[in-house]
Amino acid sequence: MRAVVFRGERPPVVMTNALEDARIARAAPDLECLLVDALGQDELITAGHGWAEIEHELCVRAAAVLGITEAAVPPEFPLALADRLRGVGIVLTPDETLFVERRRRKTPAEMAGIRRAADVPCRRCARPRRCSGKRRSTLTICR
Repeated sequence: MRAVVFRGERPPVVMTNALEDARIARAAPDLECLLVDALGQDELITAGHGWAEIEHELCVRAAAVLGITEAAVPPEFPLALADRLRGVGIVLTPDETLFVERRRRKTPAEMAGIRRAADVPCRRCARPRRCSGKRRSTLTICR
């Protein structure tokens, strides 16, 4: 299941599963977690629905729980999900500017994560490595 984040008048809410709940709470304490278990995921699986249908239904149920009646979405928002949400009366408005600006702004925690992720390959490249042969070693330099 892809991560679904609801933003608006209230603090951001992420729809997730119980396995990710504690990790998300540690990594992003400002996010509220709405668990798919509480939205009836198990019942939908037992009823034999396909994964795409389950994901769409969970989004509909989450929107109902959160009282969402209209939402701005990125232009690349999945069409089938948009159709399902519109089918229950939720007004969706594509807003490229909002999402481009949101992607460009990073919190200090997001920037720290980006720096950590970028630093790993450079540290690995600066270490001397031995070739599979025992006769010589190589050194890879990052540029």
